[in-house]
Parts: sequence; C-alpha cells; structure tokens
Amino acid sequence: MLSETHVPFWNETRTWREANLSPSRLLRMWRSELDPARKKARRMEALLDFVIPLMEDLCEATCSACSDPCCARARVRFDLADLLFMHLTDQAVPLAQSGPEGHGPCRYLGPEGCLLPRLSRPWICRWYICPQQKTLLRHYPASGQRRFELALSRIRRLRRDLEHDFILAVSPSNAAEKESASPNPQFARRTS
Repeated sequence: MLSETHVPFWNETRTWREANLSPSRLLRMWRSELDPARKKARRMEALLDFVIPLMEDLCEATCSACSDPCCARARVRFDLADLLFMHLTDQAVPLAQSGPEGHGPCRYLGPEGCLLPRLSRPWICRWYICPQQKTLLRHYPASGQRRFELALSRIRRLRRDLEHDFILAVSPSNAAEKESASPNPQFARRTS
C-alpha cells in the first residue's frame, strides 16, 4: 500500500498521456527490435485468457457480498509492464491512471465492479485472490489449481522479461546504432 504522503506516478492527466505516448511512439520506431517483447505480451494474453474465466467466477461468487472490497481500499497503480502489455497487445488503454481520486475507492470501481476489461486492468487486479476466493479455489480440482498457479507464475516471469526486452531494445546503445544507420536526416547522428 502507498503511504498517504506518496504521490503516485502518472497521476496527472498530462503525465498519464506522456506515459502512454512514449511507449506508443517507441513501439512504432523500434518495431522489429521489439518483436521479442511483442511475442511475450501475446503469450501473456493467451495465459490470461486461461486465467480470466476462473477469476470472473471467483469474483462473481464473492465480490458483490464483500463487506470490505479491495477495489474500495487498495491504492493500485498501472506500472510500466502494464502499459507495455496494453500497447503491445492493442488493448484499450484507460483514460487515467488507476486508483482513487483523493481518499475514495478506485476511480474505475462501478456499482457492479470494475469498469475496465480485465486485460486493461493493473496486473494486481488481474491476479489478486482474496481469502474468501482462496477458500473457494480450494474446492476446484487440484490439477486446475496447479494449472492456474502455473499460469500466474509464467505471467509474472513474462512481465519481468517484457520490461527487460523493452528497455534493452530502446536503450541508448541500441538507439545510437539505429540513429547512425538511419538514412533519415531527422534521426541521423550529429557529429559536430
């Protein structure tokens, strides 16, 4: 949880827009270099397609009756891996950073639950299982539980690798090589 004095990143409209324009521009500029990251994002999407129905079932069974919903108290924010995933898989990018406005619940919490599609939510909102949901999950077949846990573990690793691949592809050393090889004078390396 964030402390009350912590100012969340990308919380203002301007910084949120900049945070989304940068990856969008870099993904176009470094298209081929980012193919490994794009493949990881698509693999994450496939694993999430397996995880989401179970999460929806658990939420349907517990969230509406919950006296202390996590969406009302959590201070969850999108991070770099979330933005990269949404951009690389062409998901809808929310209009603002997640979390509360002031001291209220998450801005995306509606009367029937989250207003965002699961693939456009912060990572923690896609995998967090509350104690009541854990109890329900124990009633699922052991093989299904294991596949669910394995999918989440693979997604965590892919998120880490996704960030790494992105940073490596757009790093200054790679950028200098691309600029010096570019026939476009706008990107040509200046030697003077």
